[in-house]
Parts: sequence; C-alpha cells; structure tokens
Amino acid sequence: MRRLHRASVVGASAAALLLGFAGSASAGVTNTSSVEGGYAIFQDYGDKFVVCDTALDGWSVYVTYTYIRKDGTEQRGTHYNTAGNDTCRTFDHDFGEGRTVNFRACLDWWLPDLCDDWRTGVA
Repeated sequence: MRRLHRASVVGASAAALLLGFAGSASAGVTNTSSVEGGYAIFQDYGDKFVVCDTALDGWSVYVTYTYIRKDGTEQRGTHYNTAGNDTCRTFDHDFGEGRTVNFRACLDWWLPDLCDDWRTGVA
C-alpha cells in the first residue's frame, strides 16, 4: 500500500512539473496590416516581416515597426518592397521571445503616406 501511495505522489509531482513547463512557454502572435495596394505580415515563427505589393500603381509598399528590447531601448525600422506589383519581400529579425512588436503597412505615395493603424505581433 505504501508503494502505491509513493507512486501516486511521484506521478502527481511529475505531472505538475511537466504542466508547469508547458505553461511557461510563450506563444507568439502573427498579425497582418493592410493598406490600399499591399500588406505587411509579422510572422512570429522566425521573427520576420513579409511585405507585399498587390497593385499595379507605381507606388511601393513598406512596413514600419517599433520594438522595445529587453534592455529597455527602442528599436525602430522600415522595410520597403520596391519590386512592384504581385511581389513580396521577406525581412528577417531576431526579436526576443515573447516581446511585442508594433507595426503598420504603408503606401509610399504623396506626403503624407497612406498608412494602416498600428498592429501588434508577439515574437
């Protein structure tokens, strides 16, 4: 009887430990920002932006982003797709896991550029 009790305690402890590890993994969030003539996707798996041009209008689509590093400093950037209609370009990053990335797609035309609202992804 004592062995059965110990086995139950050990089994329950192991299960709790495994569940604790499973719960601590952070899940990323992929999101999309669209603008007339194109869109930008933040892909959490691989920490990358995909910027696509979908219109034969002569204007480039770009993504602009902000990211707070673990040390508290801000990283800002912009990636352009200048390849034209029906093309996508991929831009790789290495953001910290579980960190928030704010971004939006824009159309590079007359000032001010046409931009979507800010979207949020999680690396």
